[in-house]
Amino acid sequence: MGKEGAFLLEPQYDGVHVRCDRPALVYVLRKSGSWTRKWGVVTSDGRVAATTTFSDIRHPESPHHDLILLCGDKRWGLVNVRTLTTAIPISYDRIDVWGRDLYAAWSGKHVGLVTAAGEWRLPVAAMVDSLPSSLRNNHGPIHAKSGIGLISGDGEIALPCRYEDVGSISEGLVPAKQGGRWGYVNLDGKWIVPPRYEEAGAFRNGFAAVRQDGRVGLIDKRGKVRVPFRYADAGYVLNDRFPFADEKDGKRLWGVADLAGNTILPSEYDCVEWIDLEPGTTRYHGKPGWSEF
Repeated sequence: MGKEGAFLLEPQYDGVHVRCDRPALVYVLRKSGSWTRKWGVVTSDGRVAATTTFSDIRHPESPHHDLILLCGDKRWGLVNVRTLTTAIPISYDRIDVWGRDLYAAWSGKHVGLVTAAGEWRLPVAAMVDSLPSSLRNNHGPIHAKSGIGLISGDGEIALPCRYEDVGSISEGLVPAKQGGRWGYVNLDGKWIVPPRYEEAGAFRNGFAAVRQDGRVGLIDKRGKVRVPFRYADAGYVLNDRFPFADEKDGKRLWGVADLAGNTILPSEYDCVEWIDLEPGTTRYHGKPGWSEF
């Protein structure tokens, strides 16, 4: 009703769902063997933005209050009920919010990403079949028919999907697996460190831990070995020191060494807590469930 108590829209619905600052979802009951609901949308000024012809309508959990998910004939789309424009046609199996400003539209096993304004950042034709649930350094792995690559938080493919596996981008390099071995590529897909390792960690302060013949050492960003392969495991370098692990009586124990190989703290601890220069950030090595980032 309006401020004067007059109807903005005459009573005609069997039910109304209202959320603060969002258009109202309305429905009418229809009987065809059994009772079903047909949904529509009414804006705050009483304008019918979608007639009661849809099998389902939802508010997406996003900051775009004018966007509504519509379902008809088991297909979903995304419309702007203020401008009466279509962001995503009603032809997709599922639409999810991805990140802050993007929507994931699924067609069969493949997914695309589109902005609230209807701009496709990742077309469904790219044959991507998974999206990262979380990002590290604003990037995450995506799987496609051609292989695995990286996508940015803006929905752009940052690294082509042509690798067997990839890790997290760090200091401009990405651990990448090819032929069963790990190396490092830049975002142009150029191999900076050829794939020759059994494992490859993220770079931190110019160094990364890699595994070769079952032992772990440290390399720099040119691929030069800076700490020999002598450890059961190793963490990242901070102030020219790094956590390392030795196997003792079947148990992995941690200590701290410097880049010259000198032991600063003997390997006799279950866990090493590494406190960063950044306020409030702590890294654990050896404690189950924790990783470097």
